[in-house]
This record gives sequence, C-alpha cells and structure tokens, in this order.
Amino acid sequence: MASARAALLYSYTSSINGFSAKLTPSQANELAEKPGVLEVVPSQTYHGDDVGYGTISNMD
Repeated sequence: MASARAALLYSYTSSINGFSAKLTPSQANELAEKPGVLEVVPSQTYHGDDVGYGTISNMD
C-alpha cells in the first residue's frame, strides 16, 4: 500500500479519524478490506443548504 500512502492529501484528527487521498478503485477496494477500516467513501462536497444549515426563519 505504499502507493496509497503517497496519495495521502490530508489527515483528519479533530472531529473524526480519517484521511483524504487520491486512490484508484483497486486501491480503494484493497484499503476497504484492511482490518480496522470502517468505510472508504468517494469524495463529496457538502453545502450548508444540503445539510440543514440554510436560512433560519421566524427571526423577526
């Protein structure tokens, strides 16, 4: 998995334990099979309106 380590972009430790990396589908599947790996998910961008942080009503 040395090539996967080389693909590491960022390591997250404050609110979750995880990391982002550029992996091939094969590398992602191999990583997903490792003990202790709970989930491997593709990159997705979230916006405030998508997760319930939109306009607050009744603020008059």
